[in-house]
Amino acid sequence: MPQTPQGGDGGDNGGGDRVEDVLASVGNDADKAQAALDAEKAKDKPRSTLVAKLENIVAAAAGA
Repeated sequence: MPQTPQGGDGGDNGGGDRVEDVLASVGNDADKAQAALDAEKAKDKPRSTLVAKLENIVAAAAGA
């Protein structure tokens, strides 16, 4: 059964998981955030909002 988009931009540009789903699965884990960041940047149209949030998670874990 298809999911119904929920408010906002939903984070879905047809390229996979919604932004909220990616962030929920990553949590505060820097390794997962880096893997998700690498995967997102490899896309033809990376989502800038997701990239920024993942970069923040990675930076926070590094103490930056």
